[in-house]
Amino acid sequence: MLKVELEDNGTRAHQAESDADVLIVDTAVKISETAAVGIVGENVDLIVLLMAEADAHNEIIFIKPGRGETRDSLFSSQGLQQLGFKDVLFLHAFTGYDTTSSAFRKSKVAFAKLYLKSREVHKAAAVFSDPSSTTAQVQKAGETCILRWYGAPAEEVTLNAFRYNSFLKSVAIIKPDISSLPPSKGATKQHSLRTFHHVQVWLGNDLPPQMHGWKIEDNCLVPVSQCIGNCLNRDPQVDSENEGEQDGPLTGFLQEDENEDEDQDLFPSRD
Repeated sequence: MLKVELEDNGTRAHQAESDADVLIVDTAVKISETAAVGIVGENVDLIVLLMAEADAHNEIIFIKPGRGETRDSLFSSQGLQQLGFKDVLFLHAFTGYDTTSSAFRKSKVAFAKLYLKSREVHKAAAVFSDPSSTTAQVQKAGETCILRWYGAPAEEVTLNAFRYNSFLKSVAIIKPDISSLPPSKGATKQHSLRTFHHVQVWLGNDLPPQMHGWKIEDNCLVPVSQCIGNCLNRDPQVDSENEGEQDGPLTGFLQEDENEDEDQDLFPSRD
């Protein structure tokens, strides 16, 4: 194994049993207590974890190697933490991560700006970092964030009703874009549960994935699917949570992270 070969040549190495990014950042944080340390990588998840985990008194430098004519980018953990993203783990997971769906055609940067100026979104975001949060609290917080992200009026608190009203407005257009509708209440619940689960995993809390938007299928964990039959029901109490169709434009979420290229825009380098 590579680890054994490195150690035989006098290089200290660690092998991740689960999330390698978490191990990398945790190791850097421990080293920073007694020595200068830097992380070299291309994965924005490392930046996110660094912002959340680094000690404010010990600077850790993150170096993203350049390619071709693009220069290396340097990030300071202390500088990143001054951006004001206290709930950065939530922001990263909720807006689209490799194990959470991304909102269809919605901007990570726009949601981050909304988080900075909206006390309501700030309060909802804190729910995802609290390991004692209940399913109902996570669902409600997720719905609040979706409503504000999609520009719902302040008095609008029911996601299905807002989705239905948005649909009525869209059909008045010659070519309505159904995929741009807010996600259904059922899809938002499962997305919120997966977001909560991943934030807690990042924080070191091992929660059962089957209770947080996942199910076992062919011995693999797969996202809980959504039924889209009632997605446009005008009754705000109707909840489309039965299993059926996969997430897609009609439910408001895609499993692929469409916003991956936007992650870098959130975090300015030192250059």
